Amino acid sequence: MAIYKNGSYAFDINAITEGNYHSAFIFSTQDINTAKLIFYLRKDGIPLPLSAVTGKVILVPSSGKQRIRDVTIVDPLKGIAEYVLDEDEIKMYGKFNCQLILKYTNGQSLSAHKFGFEVSQSLADQNIAPLAEYYVDDFESLKALIISLYNEETAMLEEIKEKFSDFDKIETKEGAQEKADTAEANAKAYTDEHAAKTDNPHKVTKAQIGLSNVDDVQQASKIEFKAHDDDTTRHITADERTAWNAKETTNGAQEKADKALADAKTYVSNFSWVVATLQNGWSHYNGGEDVVFGIDASKTVWVRGEAKGGVVGTTVFTLPENMRPPRSMGCIQIASGSAQVARIAYKSTGEVIVESVSSNTNYIKFDFAFKAL
Repeated sequence: MAIYKNGSYAFDINAITEGNYHSAFIFSTQDINTAKLIFYLRKDGIPLPLSAVTGKVILVPSSGKQRIRDVTIVDPLKGIAEYVLDEDEIKMYGKFNCQLILKYTNGQSLSAHKFGFEVSQSLADQNIAPLAEYYVDDFESLKALIISLYNEETAMLEEIKEKFSDFDKIETKEGAQEKADTAEANAKAYTDEHAAKTDNPHKVTKAQIGLSNVDDVQQASKIEFKAHDDDTTRHITADERTAWNAKETTNGAQEKADKALADAKTYVSNFSWVVATLQNGWSHYNGGEDVVFGIDASKTVWVRGEAKGGVVGTTVFTLPENMRPPRSMGCIQIASGSAQVARIAYKSTGEVIVESVSSNTNYIKFDFAFKAL
């Protein structure tokens, strides 16, 4: 059975309510093939017939690159249509601006409504750049895109022709080289003349180069500069150099590396199970393993075991603060031993609740994992 996270929109087709409808729906980048948009369309107080309609949904993510996709007509008599975000679209986290358009077989077209929703970036998708591409599903959209690109190229070509309309004014290679050679010769002559001047032609002062407090008598002689340049220890003593060279040995570095590896292995393997304290009449199933939970080094929380006998709709047990999901989650689990199922909710407050069960005559299995906060 396919599971979806639904975002439902009820649109009344008229000119008054055509404006944007910004919903509070927030999907996650991990809602792969499960984020579904459901449209309930009405006109003049009754369902809008969709038997002769092709539905298009325009999706514009925060990147600004739009997609035009076909919607699925679920019930043409009741005016119900839907669309499931594909694997590329769900990775485009941020706000989506959208519009639903209905195209009838008789050539009419109708804008149903503008709306929006948001896709939040899952922790599992951090540091992954979102996709930004342009998709079209029908020939008319593709045709419009091709015409737009052609017009842009035509405008660019006309601009180039205008810039090069008078080819007689364009400099030849030989003429340009001759001018460049002349300019180089003039510049070299001027530079050589200027470099030969020894009378400080730019009138540079000591203050301009940071030497206002330096007297000529305090400057080092050439012999002193030469002695400093030949000094191989350069600003440190031989004793200091020896001390630095003796700071770390190969064996000492290896011992530190071995200890770091051992500490890392201890951290990763330090995992233990905690037996859950059951509530509201729930008890551990004697024919299986107790309900337990634990958290590993990657902050993944693991829950397993079987419980029985409690009241459906109540809390079975509560997870500690360091083992709670960042948002409420749900899953389908096995109930009893004969193809029965139960719906279990893992709340962000730590409560684990059996919301419903098709049969509770034997036991309910817990086998789930998630990333903690």
